[in-house]
Amino acid sequence: MSQLTLTTPGFIRLQAQVALNGTFTHTLSNAERVSVAATVSIEQCAQAIDVKVRIGNTANSVALDKYRTDNGRRVARFIEQIANGHAPTNVPDVDECLLVTDLERTLRQALRRGHGTYYLPADELEPCLLIRRNRFGGYTAQIELHGAACMLTLPADTRRAYAMLAENLRRFLTGYRDSLAAAA
Repeated sequence: MSQLTLTTPGFIRLQAQVALNGTFTHTLSNAERVSVAATVSIEQCAQAIDVKVRIGNTANSVALDKYRTDNGRRVARFIEQIANGHAPTNVPDVDECLLVTDLERTLRQALRRGHGTYYLPADELEPCLLIRRNRFGGYTAQIELHGAACMLTLPADTRRAYAMLAENLRRFLTGYRDSLAAAA
């Protein structure tokens, strides 16, 4: 059986989509007219793009350096490797996966979904984030940890909301650690 590849229009669209946030559907096909759909979710992070690919019941993800000009081609190769049943290798460079932390992924996912409860991986602490959309289109967020809480109103612009949420979480955790040190 011949290899599944992205269609030419899909490859061209993917070149532009790697610079956006969103979920996109692409079709891969081969010479025998077999086709398969791939759902590609792209999240722009501070230093990387976080790419998740779902084909059938498989899901794979990769973090790629945001500033590389060949990311469209790299994501296309990643999708095609998965569709053809190969291990997705040779796509990220060494240590490229370290450009996005689990904390950043979780905060961005919370903002993208706009509601829910999230347990944040923050070193030895595990604060809880409760988030929901407010009637003005922005977000209401609450960070909780062992009885301490911080309530935030965040703007609708997810870039600004992420920056504010990350900075306030950093301050909250610093204050929590400082208060533990003072009590000791």
